[in-house]
Amino acid sequence: MTALLACGIASGEFASDADADRPPLVWAPRIGPDAPAAHREAAVRQASLLALELIETAVDEPHADAAVGLLESHLLLHAGHLAARNGCGRVVWPIQFASPGDDPPELARIAEAVDRALLASRVVTLDAAHYGLTEVAIDAPFADLTDRQVAELAADMELPIETCWWWSSMGAMGSGGAEERDRWTEALRAIGWAGLPAGA
Repeated sequence: MTALLACGIASGEFASDADADRPPLVWAPRIGPDAPAAHREAAVRQASLLALELIETAVDEPHADAAVGLLESHLLLHAGHLAARNGCGRVVWPIQFASPGDDPPELARIAEAVDRALLASRVVTLDAAHYGLTEVAIDAPFADLTDRQVAELAADMELPIETCWWWSSMGAMGSGGAEERDRWTEALRAIGWAGLPAGA
């Protein structure tokens, strides 16, 4: 849901910026042969509906037993350099932690995500001048939001929530799809969103 939220905000900012000559980029990384197709399908649909430019690249996945943090750092550095090569000085990392109801996420996890984004920014910025940029900022603006807050923002912006990867019409969701669907339908039901499918 936060990826859709990031796309919606970027689309709105682009539409209101008369000096912008290129739409924001949506990166759909291809990670391993077993990655569920629903993730890519969602990125394609959202980029198309919000008039954003889609970029797909393959990413070498770290070793199977690598820590989650290693994969996150790997992807952030890849995203930062990809953005710089395309003249973009800002990357939005849509990380956000599951938090039922209005319970705030764990502060330690938020702090770790913000630190990781900041440090990745500094590493990529070392090479920014090579691409004609002064810096590349990697932000994690949704890290401290609850599920309900994310759902409210998406609903208020009238974003196409049905394009999210966990939505039933997206086909085979792969591992974790049912859990994500339950998580977000609960949040959307809590704010009274009227677009839930029958039986959800």
